[in-house]
Amino acid sequence: MPDCPIAETGKLSVIYEPYTVRTLDTTVGIVKISEQMHEKLRYSSSALSRSINSQAEHWLRVGMLAELNPALNYSEICQMLLQSARDEADLETAASLDNVARLA
Repeated sequence: MPDCPIAETGKLSVIYEPYTVRTLDTTVGIVKISEQMHEKLRYSSSALSRSINSQAEHWLRVGMLAELNPALNYSEICQMLLQSARDEADLETAASLDNVARLA
């Protein structure tokens, strides 16, 4: 086990690695947010059938794109995200077809 700080809180022990956590082959960042924001994430994620992490990622993406493209409204930003996902799916499909053609 990596050298991690341990905080004792009552009967619970919290073990964490500062800044990042390694899960399988992915490094996941840890972001500290206020309890009020976490509560809003819980409500929104439930209403939109997303995990709390997925809702937070969505808000982060939308906020980042809004800062980079201040002339766009929310609907236009969502269209950008949808187009990006379509383009990524098209690339994956093309790569899969290329692999099948190589095997044939």
